[in-house]
This record gives sequence, structure tokens and C-alpha cells, in this order.
Amino acid sequence: MKNVEIPWNKAAVFICEKCGKSIDGIKSSDKGIADDLKSYYRTELKKEDRHKDIRVMVSGCFNICEKGKQAAVFI
Repeated sequence: MKNVEIPWNKAAVFICEKCGKSIDGIKSSDKGIADDLKSYYRTELKKEDRHKDIRVMVSGCFNICEKGKQAAVFI
């Protein structure tokens, strides 16, 4: 097995791509709420020079979603 350095070393955020499709009253781009949130958080992290510490990614469903909420996991 080969060891590889990861480009992020402090944490990862996974945003469920399924949840945001059913949130009433939330407008999003054509990509969807999860991708909009990912872009927002990446931009904010870059402003604070933390974008190399925390990776933000869109993920499949976690099956923990509450109706009208956006699920995300921070590890």
C-alpha cells in the first residue's frame, strides 16, 4: 500500500446532495443547494486561508435527513 499526503489535514465536511432538493423557499443554482453550500464554504475558507485545512465535499445521502433540513457531516 502506498502512503499519499492528502491536501487537507484538519477536517472534512460532507454535504448531502439529496436533502436540499426538497427545502421549500430556498432558491439555488442549477447545481443544487449542496453545491451552492460547498462553493460558499470553500470561498469563506479561502478568505480565511483555511482552505488547505478543511475539505468541503458533496456526498450521497446519509439517510439522516430531516424534512426541510440540509444534512452535513463534519469529521
